[in-house]
Amino acid sequence: MKTSTISVALALVVSMASAAPSTTWHETRQVKDRLARVKLSGGDDKSFKWEIFPLDAEWYPIYNPLRVNSVSTPDNVTCQFSGTEGSATTLIGEHSGFIYVSPPQPQKSASCYQSY
Repeated sequence: MKTSTISVALALVVSMASAAPSTTWHETRQVKDRLARVKLSGGDDKSFKWEIFPLDAEWYPIYNPLRVNSVSTPDNVTCQFSGTEGSATTLIGEHSGFIYVSPPQPQKSASCYQSY
């Protein structure tokens, strides 16, 4: 009797897990890889660099001499940036536009985490 009760409970858990709604590629990427994609754009709007940052709220160096004019991301994340000339820029959530860096300057570090 005890074995059949455990088997039924296990089967119920497995069936509930398989009935969970599927996630999109975008949601799966954020959860599994725990990475943020950030676009750093130069003042001429022609130069840019994609950077990838872990979503762990730690600060990571940016080795890019581009004088950044704006930052954006297609991901639902929050990122903070520190510029070489003292700028502090915060990008909150998924933005279709840009957050401007003032004055434009190379960025020295960034910290990102999942927005909810």
